[in-house]
Amino acid sequence: MAEEKETSGSDQPNEEKEPKKKGKMLFIVLGAVILAAAGAGGGFFLSRDDGAAAEGDGVANEAAAAPKPDESAALVALDTFLVNLNSSNNEDADRYMKLTLRLTISPEAQAEKISDDEIARARLRDRILTILSAKTFQDLSGPLGKESLRREIQFQADNMFEAAQVQDVLFSEFVVQ
Repeated sequence: MAEEKETSGSDQPNEEKEPKKKGKMLFIVLGAVILAAAGAGGGFFLSRDDGAAAEGDGVANEAAAAPKPDESAALVALDTFLVNLNSSNNEDADRYMKLTLRLTISPEAQAEKISDDEIARARLRDRILTILSAKTFQDLSGPLGKESLRREIQFQADNMFEAAQVQDVLFSEFVVQ
């Protein structure tokens, strides 16, 4: 009789361990399914943009009409930006962004001139900081938000320099927290 109680008592911990293992396995499988679905959705989204360009989408045509980087362009590296994001509600009150970027500028002589000109770089940083600090977390989430920011920075920077053309904005670090 004492042996029966011991065996029935030892069965319960084994039964409790199995549901815990099943719960962990369910969590892992569910996470893998979510990641696979996100990857498939991202792939669909990216392939859909290519199709929209072939169909004559206005935004895609603007990107296709953008000048191709030529051999006389050079990179202008800027220091890392760390800004408080604009908060539209209490949930986004303490959001920060850390961004490091480079501008592809042509002609190369103008890019070097901008790199060497401390005042031009300070004005460029000021303009970019103004853009970044006006953004909310929702503005920057997702690939469309990042592409929109890239275009806005490119437009503002391109308008600052008469003899230079900003061909591209390259993000080397993009963290939103």
